[in-house]
Amino acid sequence: DKTVRTETQNQTIYEFDVNLGGEQEYTSGDEPFEIQLPASPAPAALPDNLLGDAIRVVSFLASAHTSPVHWKLRARLEIPWKVNLHQELPITVT
Repeated sequence: DKTVRTETQNQTIYEFDVNLGGEQEYTSGDEPFEIQLPASPAPAALPDNLLGDAIRVVSFLASAHTSPVHWKLRARLEIPWKVNLHQELPITVT
């Protein structure tokens, strides 16, 4: 009888903080903003020999155990001496 164990980890790999409007009166509605996602690093050039082939095989096998990156956008409105408002949404990066 085999037992399958799944392990999940959450790790922040990119964090971007921006102050959208500062101290002012906010009413319900939307606040426009833009963020820049980090560029994916270009794959390193591997030598065209046995060592390069070995690195490619190990990289391929390691990727089979790597989960995809799930992106989330977190917004927070900090209200002095009150309960802060916050929202978290999943986003799709293509």
